[in-house]
Amino acid sequence: MDANQVFFFFSGDQRYYLNPAVTGVGQPLATEEQVFLTHLAYKRTLTERLTAGLSLTHLYNQQVLDATEYGGDRGSVQVVGHGILVGPTLRGTLPAGFYVEAGLPLNRQFLRQPVSSFREWGPKLTAGWNYTTNGSVETSFACIERPFDTREQADPLGVPIAGTRLTTHDLRSDLVWKQSWDAGRHFQTTARLFHVRRTDNGEGFTDYDRFGAATTLKLESKDWLLRGTARWTTYQFPRQVVSVFDPSLRTRDGLEFEGRVEYRWTKQFRLYGEFFHEQQRSNVASDDLHGHVWQVGIERDF
Repeated sequence: MDANQVFFFFSGDQRYYLNPAVTGVGQPLATEEQVFLTHLAYKRTLTERLTAGLSLTHLYNQQVLDATEYGGDRGSVQVVGHGILVGPTLRGTLPAGFYVEAGLPLNRQFLRQPVSSFREWGPKLTAGWNYTTNGSVETSFACIERPFDTREQADPLGVPIAGTRLTTHDLRSDLVWKQSWDAGRHFQTTARLFHVRRTDNGEGFTDYDRFGAATTLKLESKDWLLRGTARWTTYQFPRQVVSVFDPSLRTRDGLEFEGRVEYRWTKQFRLYGEFFHEQQRSNVASDDLHGHVWQVGIERDF
């Protein structure tokens, strides 16, 4: 009704493994996952074409995740801890459906060993074009710096270098195309291309280029919803070698598939089923991963 808008979101998820997950050497077996997310966002319209925003997010997670994203190790690692993310933004609307947005996300992660806590910050610039009511194209660029509290730099074999501290620098770019193919938006597609170039302040053990593509298809009727996503990623490591006995460079490729079916039982209740498949292939044994997740449940709208 006025120039102010407030959005609140909370999600909690608890999962128990049928079989304990084996992670890094010397780490305990993982028997469960917990993810609790709280998000609060405020936006204020300053002028007809200018909007300012501020968001605050808290995340608690206990998950088995890709160790590459937490300091360069191979394989999986159990990540347990809290994260706080603050995101100020300024968005400008331009003629002919164009818009630009500048942001400065600030992230602080407090994580339990063996994963190091870290800080993360850097500017992000987004530009988009709503070329029709049902179609848009958006691109974004971000420059992110991540200094770790206790993580040390490593040589090309992954051996820590005493007396050092690791800092990584990311250049992240995205291109997203969204399209609704009918006036009622019953048939929608999303296509995404992305690239991440990571470099560190040491000998380059954590350096990589990550390329990827994803596509999502959504079909919806009065009572049914069908959504499917396919995602492909590949890593190029310029300095990491497989082992002291194998000097070839580390390789890694991944494929992911997600599917969801919903049936609206009543105006308030939905039955759903989900399937997730992940496959990671690499010349490093600890990188190889094949996983399946099935999930069924009931959702209620309030």
